[in-house]
Amino acid sequence: MVASALSSTPHTVITFAPVQGFISSSRKLRDLYGSSLLLSYLAKAIIGDAEQRLGSGCVISPALVNTSRGTPNLLVIRGDYRKGHGRDALQAAWAAVLEGCRTWLEKNLADQQPFQWQAAWDQVRLHSWEFFHAQGDTIAAARRRLREIKQARDWQAINWTGESSTLSGASAVCRPTMAAVVDPRTQSTARLDQETRQFADALRSQPMLGEAFIGNEQLSLTELVKRLVTYAPIAKQAL
Repeated sequence: MVASALSSTPHTVITFAPVQGFISSSRKLRDLYGSSLLLSYLAKAIIGDAEQRLGSGCVISPALVNTSRGTPNLLVIRGDYRKGHGRDALQAAWAAVLEGCRTWLEKNLADQQPFQWQAAWDQVRLHSWEFFHAQGDTIAAARRRLREIKQARDWQAINWTGESSTLSGASAVCRPTMAAVVDPRTQSTARLDQETRQFADALRSQPMLGEAFIGNEQLSLTELVKRLVTYAPIAKQAL
């Protein structure tokens, strides 16, 4: 009876992407640490939700999410943990990070008003992560199924508009007016550079951030978030 009960218990495997790409796109050591911190936080959010629904001890792997040791890219759960629950946990945790960072910026950089960037934050909230979920009678079977599922990706990347820049487009460069509705043909490189420099100067003027926070760079919104969460007061608000 015990063996039969155990064999009927499904195993759930979960991963989300991009993990390696999220880390490898880091420009500074601070970005690398921020990437690991964020990925660990998101993995912990899924684990916490699974344990709340299925009970403590349902998570087989990882036994512990540790930022200093790296972030697991595969979560193994004993039990019927539903795809929608895991996806919602991931999205809710990421939304909380973005909201914490955005509100901190708007409060401390009030001289940069008006902020015309809410739509950009919403795009990053909705389209930063791809979530994969599979189940099987055994861990091996669930992992095989996950590999099959990942072959048919359902990815929706952010389609930034505007003239080309060091990133995918002018609208990808983080600044308070990045989501303003304008004709892309009127977006001059000189104007973009000026707005980017002003925003960078405003960030450096914050005593907590300082000169080392940003150099002569054009950061995306996600890259900015990576750096912000490495500062304790912002991390306390966002994580």
